[in-house]
Amino acid sequence: MRAQRSIVTIDLGVESIWVGEVASGASGEFGKQPHLLRHAQVALPAGVWENPTALTDALVETIRQALQQANISAKDVFACLPRHLAMLRPIQLPHVPPEELKGMVSFEAQQYILYPVDEAVLSYCLLEGRQIAADGAEVDCVLLAAMRKDLIEAVLPAFERLGLTLHDLTISSAALAQLGTDFPTGTALLFATSESMDLVVPDLQAFFTRGIALVGARGDEVAHADRVAEEVVRSLAAYQNEYRQRSIGNLYLLGGPTAFLELLRSRLLGSLDIAVEFYPWSAVLGQSDASTLAYARVIGLALQATSEPLLPINLIPAELAERRQRLIKQRLGFVGIGAAGIVIFLGTTWAIGAWQRHEQLQQETLEANVKLQKFEHDRLKPLQDATTKLTTVHQELQSGLDRSHPLLDILTALSQAMPSTPNIWLTQLSFTRNGVITLRGNAKKSSDAVALLLSLQRSKAFTDVQLSFMGDASQSSNGASLASTALPSNQPTRPSVNSQQSPSAPSPTSTNSGIGSSNSQRGVPAAPNGGMNGFRSGEQGGAFRRFGPNARPAGFNGRAQFGGEPSFQSGGAPGGPPQPTVQGQVPPQAPPLSGPSPNTPRGDDPPSLRTNETAAAPLKTLPSPLNPTPADAGTLTSFVITFRVNPAMTSLISQNVAEAAMRTQLVGGGGQSDAR
Repeated sequence: MRAQRSIVTIDLGVESIWVGEVASGASGEFGKQPHLLRHAQVALPAGVWENPTALTDALVETIRQALQQANISAKDVFACLPRHLAMLRPIQLPHVPPEELKGMVSFEAQQYILYPVDEAVLSYCLLEGRQIAADGAEVDCVLLAAMRKDLIEAVLPAFERLGLTLHDLTISSAALAQLGTDFPTGTALLFATSESMDLVVPDLQAFFTRGIALVGARGDEVAHADRVAEEVVRSLAAYQNEYRQRSIGNLYLLGGPTAFLELLRSRLLGSLDIAVEFYPWSAVLGQSDASTLAYARVIGLALQATSEPLLPINLIPAELAERRQRLIKQRLGFVGIGAAGIVIFLGTTWAIGAWQRHEQLQQETLEANVKLQKFEHDRLKPLQDATTKLTTVHQELQSGLDRSHPLLDILTALSQAMPSTPNIWLTQLSFTRNGVITLRGNAKKSSDAVALLLSLQRSKAFTDVQLSFMGDASQSSNGASLASTALPSNQPTRPSVNSQQSPSAPSPTSTNSGIGSSNSQRGVPAAPNGGMNGFRSGEQGGAFRRFGPNARPAGFNGRAQFGGEPSFQSGGAPGGPPQPTVQGQVPPQAPPLSGPSPNTPRGDDPPSLRTNETAAAPLKTLPSPLNPTPADAGTLTSFVITFRVNPAMTSLISQNVAEAAMRTQLVGGGGQSDAR
C-alpha cells in the first residue's frame, strides 16, 4: 500500500468559495475512496463577478481566509470557475490531425461566442467517438470552452499574490462531471445552492451542461427552490430536445445547505417523472455525511488531478503557461546558479578556512619546534659541553699516556719470554709515547743477550724486536753512556729532573720513567749495571721467573713479591748488613708519600731522588750478588733491546696474565705474603 497523497482544490462559486484538502482512502488508489481531510467555506461579496476590477482583491482576501480556516499550508492548488461565466458546448468539426485542430477550433469559436475571439481564452477537448454528418463525412465531436480574457486576468493574479501555484483552472461543470464517471448512461448531476445552479449530464456521446446564477434570491429558500426546480425542468427538456434518442432516468442532488436540498427535492419530484435522490457519497467517499455535499466540486477537482480527467479543460492561457514555464525554468536556473554560488562560496570559505588553519597549524608547529629546540639546547648544551670536555681530556690523557696495554700484562709476557739462564740482568724497562718499549740489561756473554733477543722475537706478544746496542759494560760504569746510546734517534726525549750524576757529566736523555732509570718510580732509584733494583733471570733471586708448577714470581731481588712495599737499601748482599757509604755518595731518600713535591712542576715526570753531592766525582757501585763487583764489570756485556706490543695478541697477553694469576692462587698455600 502506497502512502496517501493529498491535493488542495478551490471551488470558486457564485456566492462562496469552498477549499479542501483531499487524500486517498485505505485502498491506496486515489479516486476510488477519496477522503476529505480539511475543508472550509467563506462567502464572497455580492455581485463580485460582475466587477473584474475589484475581483482580484476580493478573491485574495476570501481565499486567504478559507485556507486559514481549513489550516491548509500547501502551495500547489487546482481551481474551477463558475459555470455561468463560461461558454461550454459540444461542436462538430471535420476530422483533421491533432496539430491542425487548434486552428480550426479558433476559427469555429467565433460562431458560438458573443465577443471577439482575441478577447477570449479558449480551451477544448475531444469527446468520445466519431460521428457521421448528414453529408456522409466523418466529424469529431469537440467540447469547446471559452471565457472572457479580462476575467481570467483578474483571477490569476489572486493566486500569484497568495504565493499559490495554480496548475489547472477549469469550469465547475467539468469538476462535477468527474463525479459521474462510474454511473450508468442517463444520469444527471445537479449542484444547487441558494444563488446558483449547475446541471451536467456526464455522457461523452450526449454531453449536456447548463449553469445559472440566481441573483436576488438570497434569503428566500422557498422561492429559490421553486426557481431552481423550474430551471431544472427547462434544462432537461432542452437536453431531450437535442438528444431525442437519449433519456434521463436518475437525478442526483449535491450542494447545500441540506434543508434547501430537501425542499428542492420535493419540488422536483412533483415536476419530473424520474428518480431524484441525494448523491450516494458512500459509493465515492466511503461515508454518508450529507454536510460534505457542498464540497462535491472540490472532490471532483481532486479526482481530475489524480486520475484520467473526463473533461480536460484548462483555461490558463497558453502564453501564460509558456511564460510560467519560462519563469519556472528561470527560477530553477536562478536556484541552480544560487545553489552553485552558495556551494562555491561555502567551498571557497571552507578552503580558505582550511588553508588558514593549516597555515596556523604549521606556524604553531614551527614555534613549538623552535621552543623544543631551544629547550633541548638550553638543557643539553651544558651536558654536551661537559661531555666534550671529558672527551678532550680523555683523548689528551690517552695520547699522553699511550698505554693501550696494562704494564702488568707486559711484564708478565716479558717474564714468560725470558730465557732459562741466570746470566742476564735487566736494569731498565722504559716506554715511549710512540709505543716503543726499551729494555736495558747486562749479560755475562753476548750469546746470552742474543738468546734473549731471539726469545722475544719468537714471542707472539711482541713485534718489531730489535737489538739497538750491545757492548762492554765497562764502557758505561754509571749507566750514562748506555742510556744515551740505547735511545733510537727518532724517539722523542726529554731531560730528567734532578738526575743523580756529577755536575760535570753530560746530561743523559731518558724516556718515560722505567725500572731502575734515573727518573725513579715510587722512590726506587735506578741501579746502573745491575744494581740492587736490577732484574735478573734465573731460578734464584731473579725478578722474572718462568711460571711453572710450584713456582711464583720472586719480586724485586728475590726478597719481596710483586705488590710489596719497596725497600731502600744500599748495595750489598740480600739480607746482609748495610754497606758503608762511599765518599761523595748519599744514600737514597724516599720521596714523600702524599703527592708530588712542591718543587715539581705540574705535568712533568716525578722527580728522582735528590743528592747532597758537592763534588763532581762519578758514582760508585758497591759489590752485590745481583750487581757484579767493579772487578767483574769488564767481563759483562751491556745490551739495549727495543720492541712493541703486538696489537693482535692483546687477548693472549690478558689470558696469560689470568692463567698466571690462577696458578699463583693454586700454589699459593705457603702464607699470606704468597697469596698477595
